[in-house]
Amino acid sequence: MCPQISYSTNIPAVSYPGQLADGCQVKDVLSAAAFLAAMNYGTLAVTDEANTLGFDQLACKAPGLTTDISVMGAVLGVVLADQARAQNPAVPTAQYPQKSAVPCLRKGRIWVYAETAMTDGTNPFIRFGASVNGAVLGAFRNDADTVTAVDHAVQMPLGQAVVRGTTTGPGYCVIELDIV
Repeated sequence: MCPQISYSTNIPAVSYPGQLADGCQVKDVLSAAAFLAAMNYGTLAVTDEANTLGFDQLACKAPGLTTDISVMGAVLGVVLADQARAQNPAVPTAQYPQKSAVPCLRKGRIWVYAETAMTDGTNPFIRFGASVNGAVLGAFRNDADTVTAVDHAVQMPLGQAVVRGTTTGPGYCVIELDIV
């Protein structure tokens, strides 16, 4: 057998935000509508109470307040990636456009892009406010981001999300979810 000597330049990264981390455990996925704005792959989605019309017409949004994350039942899950969905080349981040159905992983392991180094077994913080240009609401990190003396991230409720693996800086990490 001849060795492979050429490779495709289109091979995706080992992981990407919103990619399932494994296929061997029970998954729980909930679908909600991105009513107000587009939703980035691999970010936390919370209930958009102003636009939800019952469980059959559930709306989601990126978190904008601490209560979006800390109130029981407000967190919907992490936005799953869909590599078959066409992306707007003018938008640098893969996302579901406004008014589309967004699958949110509630139970299972998923890859996310963390803004900071992450430690295995810790409870992640979620960005709800922007402290720097380009900050993504719903992004994961290891602290409250008090750069301007104001918290811009809040810790997920205990037991709902755990970091799996340790990273040395910003980059991809696995989050294990069990949102109730």
